[in-house]
Amino acid sequence: MADVGVYDFAYLDKETAAEYVAGLKGGLMVPVRKKTGTTGKRGIKGGISVGPGELGGEVGRSGGEETEFAVHESKAGEFYKLRQELAERKALRLIETFDERVWSELQEGEFVEIRGIVEMSPLDSFLNLAANLYELGTGIGTIDPEDESTKQAVAMISLLTESGAKGMSVFVHPVGAASDRYRFFTSLKSSNMLVPIGDLNARFRVLGRVRTVLEKNESVDLLRLPGNIRLPREEFRKFVRGFSGAPFLDRQIRPSDLKVTAPGVEITTVAIFR
Repeated sequence: MADVGVYDFAYLDKETAAEYVAGLKGGLMVPVRKKTGTTGKRGIKGGISVGPGELGGEVGRSGGEETEFAVHESKAGEFYKLRQELAERKALRLIETFDERVWSELQEGEFVEIRGIVEMSPLDSFLNLAANLYELGTGIGTIDPEDESTKQAVAMISLLTESGAKGMSVFVHPVGAASDRYRFFTSLKSSNMLVPIGDLNARFRVLGRVRTVLEKNESVDLLRLPGNIRLPREEFRKFVRGFSGAPFLDRQIRPSDLKVTAPGVEITTVAIFR
């Protein structure tokens, strides 16, 4: 069936889309200011000033009243503008299935649209599960909130959840990739989520811009501590071990869950849709 170009969105960052559209068109838009017109027999002449330019015209007059019309744009309007602009410029790389040659050609700054499996990072998946289990367990009385090991784990979870409130790490595995080592990764803003977090773990299309192509032996930490604190290796391991012992957790966080290594490509995500 043909793609009709109308989509359901799971995530949409219209502000970033608008910035990209403005950049592609040569600069940011400035507020529109009305100019005072002069009355003539045929109506009111004048125009609007847009930065250094001006759009002229006449506003019809009837019975001493003027009527102005405003066009309401949907939340997805900037996305559709961006996608159309990229398509017209042939500046959007479509990745429908995995191709190692295409992967090796990816460059920082280019726009991509990936068809793949979206998956929450192990860390964010763990935090989401742990928070739900804790809330459920305390509600039905199977978890003792006064237990010392539980208190320690809850403190760790709260710290990480709070520090990551503005961003959630997500992986995108291209369809057809022989190994899940080849993956895109991104940080999503919670305020731009349009579906429950759990609904993200499925096949989608992802439109974004390549931010970083990891080189061999290069890695990116997914652990976000307040104030961008970076712990020394041993302190980091102690921090991770702090989750151990909580009676309501059957899966512990491993150091390997908290970073992405090459081959990996970081993207700034504009939209997740299908």
